[in-house]
Amino acid sequence: MSTLLSLRNRDEATGPATERVMASWPDPASMASADEAALGAAVRPSNLWRTKARALRSVAAELVKDHGSRVPRTVEELVRIKWVGRKTANLVATLAYGEEGLTVDVHVHRISNRLGLVATRRPAETEAALKALLPRTMWKDVNDWLVWFGRTTCVPVSPRCGECPVRRRCPIGRG
Repeated sequence: MSTLLSLRNRDEATGPATERVMASWPDPASMASADEAALGAAVRPSNLWRTKARALRSVAAELVKDHGSRVPRTVEELVRIKWVGRKTANLVATLAYGEEGLTVDVHVHRISNRLGLVATRRPAETEAALKALLPRTMWKDVNDWLVWFGRTTCVPVSPRCGECPVRRRCPIGRG
């Protein structure tokens, strides 16, 4: 549920929202039957809190109905759940279960393309291209590395090329 709350949200808002939600609705059954307004109040001040409250209830209901209240282990099973995309599925599979996966968020997609590692238009294409490029042993760590790099150095607007450790190999940072 925390991964759903993290979408288009900062960690500073996600953590407290997750704690509030899990304190009141600690399992899929209780969350599936939660009052949507109360759930929304617990999710606030997260971005898109109304949509996220609806998504949490929907995912919880599907977990109860189709999965015996258990979260599936694989990316393939997870993406069949409404509201769960590849990023969320990869995060859950790798972090919760230690399964193989490569999580592509906006940072990974942007930086992989910016550095010329891939030439893709959509995150799913970036995931496939990086999987073909990188050894499996690196897949789980790519997201952590590039999210940090994307938040500190290779930011979306006005990247800090002067302090970038890979600028000599970067198509935009040379010079």
